[in-house]
Amino acid sequence: MTPLRHRANARSESLTMTASSGAASDTSDFFVDDDEETLLYIVAGESFAGDLTSRLESLSKRFNDDHAHHKYGGKWNAWVDKAKSVGFGFSESLTDSSPSPGALASLPSAFGSEDGRKHLKAASSFLSLSESRAAQMTMSALRSLNEPTHFQSLLGTRAFLWRVMEYHFRQRSSRISAIAECLRQEQASDESCFGKILDSLDATYTNCGNNRGLFRYLLSIACQNDACKQLANRDELLAAKALRNDTSTTLEESFHRPSDEVAWHDFVAKASELKRSFLQQERILAMEALVALLYQRLQDVRRADFMVVITAMQSTNFSLAATADDEVKKFSQLTGKSIRAVEWPRALLTHGSDVV
Repeated sequence: MTPLRHRANARSESLTMTASSGAASDTSDFFVDDDEETLLYIVAGESFAGDLTSRLESLSKRFNDDHAHHKYGGKWNAWVDKAKSVGFGFSESLTDSSPSPGALASLPSAFGSEDGRKHLKAASSFLSLSESRAAQMTMSALRSLNEPTHFQSLLGTRAFLWRVMEYHFRQRSSRISAIAECLRQEQASDESCFGKILDSLDATYTNCGNNRGLFRYLLSIACQNDACKQLANRDELLAAKALRNDTSTTLEESFHRPSDEVAWHDFVAKASELKRSFLQQERILAMEALVALLYQRLQDVRRADFMVVITAMQSTNFSLAATADDEVKKFSQLTGKSIRAVEWPRALLTHGSDVV
């Protein structure tokens, strides 16, 4: 595996730029850790030349940033309200232990150009990021490219925005997978950093005195069915219309270009599908992590926890044609207890430690 520092050095000429103020910028402000690479280190069990704890902490903050909208409401509140309506008790508390990073003091000068401003506006709009975060994502995506290229020639093109979009979604997916690996490594490794990072995420939300932050995050991601059904909003992509269709410069290539309107509609369709497919992938990865959490880490499981899982699954296509037998099967898988369909209502109300 080629370390990040080697890849970055190989393109130092194209990546080292001055800040908009004219003073030399610290490129470390614009480059964040590659979470795909962090995941590979964890899975392969390779020794890491650096502080793994620090790297996992920064990954955790970005994971928190990715899914903050789940933490502050949305589907989760609806699932809890439904559970409350049938008698399950909740006493919730939120803690923001991983605040979002502030804006960068200055951006690389290239982003002050017309093409740079158009790129930042398009990237931040479609990816729902601040312009500072979009700049960081752009620089990190550029660093990940295998072929030598010139940054200025890429800015302002839809082709480069596409690269940034792909990189962003791959990083998000890698962070979910890394959380799942931390859950597994916590049981199998002597490294304390895995447990620490999980504890910090778990402490972001409590119910009846039990930490349920990871439970809330992973279930909310796994059951974000509405987001996967909806293609990207055209308003999110509108800023990308101002970008150049491609970087073709030869006369021969220009004869084969589609009209800009055709190219634009094609871009919208592909970008929408890209977002939908990655959201679907996130659901699958989050469900795998949730299973690991339920089997290996969740303590003092209450009936309310199971009720939220069942309510969440009923609201998604995990259970579109659910019958009583389907619910029994899911409950049995979650609790490890075999019950008959006729015992289902009582099993739900008598399993666990809380009182309805």
